[in-house]
Amino acid sequence: KHVGDNNLAVLGDLTISFAAKAETLDPLAGDNTLLAFGGAHGSANGSLNLQESANHAYKVSLTASGNLQMAWQFDDASWETIVSNEAVADPFAWHDYEIRRDGDSQAVAFFVDGSQLGQILPAERLPTGGGSGSLYIGSGVGGALDFDGWIDDVRLANDPVSLTPIILGDFNSSGAIDGADWVLFAEGLGTSGPSLTDLNGDGSTGHLDYLIFREIYDQHNGTGAFAYLV
Repeated sequence: KHVGDNNLAVLGDLTISFAAKAETLDPLAGDNTLLAFGGAHGSANGSLNLQESANHAYKVSLTASGNLQMAWQFDDASWETIVSNEAVADPFAWHDYEIRRDGDSQAVAFFVDGSQLGQILPAERLPTGGGSGSLYIGSGVGGALDFDGWIDDVRLANDPVSLTPIILGDFNSSGAIDGADWVLFAEGLGTSGPSLTDLNGDGSTGHLDYLIFREIYDQHNGTGAFAYLV
């Protein structure tokens, strides 16, 4: 179930690969954990609750809608969570999965059966601590948030990873923030679920995301450019 090997507490460049087939997907946030490395935080663990060494170095799961999710902890158990902006076509069939994390550019990419799933996504922080954890396959730390399905051929590597993350607001990956991105953002307004247009990461694209996009547009095109656009 778990391997207590601190050499697996990889905090930077990381490649995780495995084969998996889900039987069911629990709708609760954080469930369906495919594998995780970390220790136990909580009042029952005494002073361990305050130690960075118990942080998750990585946690891979599937959402109820079939999106891949990569998460980790930094500082005092704060979470960084990256969710693929596309879902796996059929998570109830066998697939070869791969998740790559680039420590230098702080970016994550997801792959299914050799093809990239969605876009390369940026992260704000890398994990810290994690040295007192263990590797769990098929569940979260301590056996919680388990995955209902099959997992095979799990591999971890800390070989160098090189990814170029998207520019926030560059929804068509053109390298610029322009009118085409505004059209894509406008199409996403009012929608819910993981998407590139959810700029504040609250699970939907709404007014706060509009304000963020307006600021980003002006930063890239000059003060007042967004007002001229619309």
